[in-house]
Amino acid sequence: MDPYQGAVGVPVHVTVLRGNNLRGNKNEPFLNFVRAEFNGTQLGDSQKCDAAVDESVNYNFFCSFECSESAHTLDDLAQKPVILTVIEILPKEKKQKEEKTCVLGQAVVDLLPLLHGKCSFSSTVVLHPLPGLPTEINSLDRGIKPTLEVMVSVQEPLLSDAQLSESNLLTVTVETAFSVPEVWSPGPPSNYVAAMQVPLMAEDYHQAQKCYERTLDFVTDASDTHHIYIRLGSIYLQSGEYEKAKPIYLRACGSSPSCFTWLGLGIACYRLGELAEAEDALTEANILDNGNPEVWGYLSLVCLKTGRKVEAEQSYKYALKFNLPEEPLLQEIKELQAHVGFGNPCFR
Repeated sequence: MDPYQGAVGVPVHVTVLRGNNLRGNKNEPFLNFVRAEFNGTQLGDSQKCDAAVDESVNYNFFCSFECSESAHTLDDLAQKPVILTVIEILPKEKKQKEEKTCVLGQAVVDLLPLLHGKCSFSSTVVLHPLPGLPTEINSLDRGIKPTLEVMVSVQEPLLSDAQLSESNLLTVTVETAFSVPEVWSPGPPSNYVAAMQVPLMAEDYHQAQKCYERTLDFVTDASDTHHIYIRLGSIYLQSGEYEKAKPIYLRACGSSPSCFTWLGLGIACYRLGELAEAEDALTEANILDNGNPEVWGYLSLVCLKTGRKVEAEQSYKYALKFNLPEEPLLQEIKELQAHVGFGNPCFR
């Protein structure tokens, strides 16, 4: 996403006004506070407040962070929420010196309205209690959900009118996961990623590349990575990063070989000047689909580079037979044919 319109960082103010329908570890008044975090940074803690069971508690807790090009960027605002954690301070026992606390639940505040041009908005967010606590039991038994009332504001719009008119934000919310693996619960705290394929625009390649690379860091099951390999390898080829494309396509060929994976590997090797490896990969692609014009086109290039006149001309004929588009590969073939003086029947 393009940088915000200001030359310096813009403060984003977050105010937690109050909490509703809160309960502590026991069904009795309790002492608690709110902790705010964004993008891995702790923004601060509210003052300690006494709360009666199922009554409202006024926090009036103010905190802020700076949105800039170097830290807490617009991309961070689009992808990450403010995390609010309600923490109970447990009553001290005899001879207890250090204060003990217990997390009651967490809520998240979506900052996307700021990227829609708003300078301020209010939100009532659900506090998700930890399993087994009275707050969760109350929510399940009586349908009363604990909430936090929050207000977010900036002094000036983060995006100009021109940027807003050119922007196109896609919002996807994962609300429920069904049939989750048994290893997910119970177990130690872990991070999980939900991913989906979205259409790419030419200007989105760099951002898409970062997303695919990050996804590969999380996904370990080879059956889930094939489409990621194909998309990421294609982006590397289009950006000329052939040394990165080659190992990605190698992994794709190893997990689920197809004409397209071998073709991608062949293209990467050809652009790196590894002609023998390129021909091996393109031959595998041709075996799986001998009607792909791009495979025939690159085979023609390899034969032209290695001085094999008959095979270069034959591959070129098949590329034309299967309707290889004029630009840019066909033009590249014609230029190389003109340079080496063979490979085109018209030269006879």
